Amino acid sequence: MKKYMIILLIVIIGLSLIGCSDKQSDSDFDMFTLFHDGLVAVSIDDKWGYIDTNGDTAIDFVYDGAGAFYNGYAIVLIDDLYTMIDTAGNTIFEDKYERLFVDFESKLIIYRLNDKTGLMNTEEEVIIDAVYDGISLFSEGLAVAQSNDQFGYINTEGEVIIPIEYDYAESFSNGLAMVKSNDKIGYLDDNGDVVIDFIYDLGNPFYNDFTIVKTEELDYLINIEGDTILSGEDIKGYGGLLYGVKNSDDGLYYLYTSDGDQFDTTGYENVSLYYNSKDSYFAKVTTVDEEVLNIWFNEDGTIFKSAPSNESYIYTQGLGFAFSYSKDLMVVHDEENVDIYTQDNTYRIVADYISGYFSNEYFVVYRNDQYGIVNLDGDIEVEFLYDDIIVMKDGFFLYMNDDLFGFMNDNFDIITNAEYDDLNVLTNPKH
Repeated sequence: MKKYMIILLIVIIGLSLIGCSDKQSDSDFDMFTLFHDGLVAVSIDDKWGYIDTNGDTAIDFVYDGAGAFYNGYAIVLIDDLYTMIDTAGNTIFEDKYERLFVDFESKLIIYRLNDKTGLMNTEEEVIIDAVYDGISLFSEGLAVAQSNDQFGYINTEGEVIIPIEYDYAESFSNGLAMVKSNDKIGYLDDNGDVVIDFIYDLGNPFYNDFTIVKTEELDYLINIEGDTILSGEDIKGYGGLLYGVKNSDDGLYYLYTSDGDQFDTTGYENVSLYYNSKDSYFAKVTTVDEEVLNIWFNEDGTIFKSAPSNESYIYTQGLGFAFSYSKDLMVVHDEENVDIYTQDNTYRIVADYISGYFSNEYFVVYRNDQYGIVNLDGDIEVEFLYDDIIVMKDGFFLYMNDDLFGFMNDNFDIITNAEYDDLNVLTNPKH
């Protein structure tokens, strides 16, 4: 797997207990922006520093690890301990810590000291002493706190709002939090009141006001009031427009909407739903003839576009790496061309394939073993000279040659040669 995949692969976050996990929420911090506060963390010869948008060194390469800047500060690693610096490279924390994490919602810092976790502000003023085994990132005003094997919720003042008495707890979403007690799953509101009773064996956090829960007998799609919308032997999907429900009579999956209405009458051996799509009805299906297809449905259940999955792929707003693109699209390729379908247009590009990194104006294209950039008309904007190219949301381009990174600006001018061993666009330091 290429190095950039390790850097930029984003994991959708459920529970993220600091001290138990290094996952990072994106919140108002855009991790697909290259330069934060005008700087990006890069490394040469295992030392980290920062360069500016002109490619000049802004902070010397003296750190063992470094994270992206956020609101004027960044977390850096020195001799296995973490501290904070400002954009001039000045150390702004007096002490060093086992771990530091930025919480974007609260603008606070979660810290780890003596194998315990606490909370402080960016001026290093302690809000909660390091007494918990873990504290999650804040969501909807509350964070999960763990003490021994019990979980509850705290606010940004450090007050325990929901008692630390549950066997497991997830972060709040859609106004509810999934918790476990006596081996059963239920859902609480932010006052700690039980909204959905502890009757399920397995569950998930709510997403777009729906979630799938399970008992030993059946799966259920429920809404935030706890009403059952769908039930079946197996239900697939997560917060999107479509759900697949397995029929116990014939063993096939049928597609339903989140309103509980059957979407079409075709039965499939298997389905996979592209849950991130906000506007489009996408599904990857295995037919009874064992064909594996990517299908883009119209709203009425008719097919807008269908293609074998090994000849096509789907990008939605938030799925894959189409982070600079504002529309859903489906890509179908043959030996010489790539056809790109949106709801409004079709583009034909001469390419072996297009990268998942693109914007509303450009496609990153792979042709003859090299990457370049073409516009929507297929005209070449950047020649095919690179081992990889990534379009960033702030208009800059990250490119790669011989396992080293370089940068271009929004005019495709090279601002640094490919000379950096690594880079980091997350606030959690990479080392």
